Amino acid sequence: MAIYKDDIVSVELTTGTIFRSFLNRTLGEGDALANRFGVRVLNHGEDADLTGVTCSGYFIKSDGSTVVISNGTVEGNVAYVTLPQACYMTEGQFSLAIKLTGGNVTGTMRIVDGVVANTDTGS
Repeated sequence: MAIYKDDIVSVELTTGTIFRSFLNRTLGEGDALANRFGVRVLNHGEDADLTGVTCSGYFIKSDGSTVVISNGTVEGNVAYVTLPQACYMTEGQFSLAIKLTGGNVTGTMRIVDGVVANTDTGS
């Protein structure tokens, strides 16, 4: 069983608002597959139907390059992405966009801003 640092927020479809959050913790280099970010999608306060919806992430690193996370997961009304090793390779600020596509949900649902810190000298 994998142990994740989950960061999942609720997003209401009817408002059409992108949820933006700023991490109050730093991600450490080498934490591959340890951090999961997502959205719990609601429609008028009730669990939204995400049948046929796919989830992807776009992790923009401090050097301007983007890691595309195409293997997001949708379970019930929760969609999330798990950060791969490539997201931890560049120290500095990052932005992560989580997008849902399909069904009655299309577009960016959440943006996460944070920092990746170098936690290993490689020695």
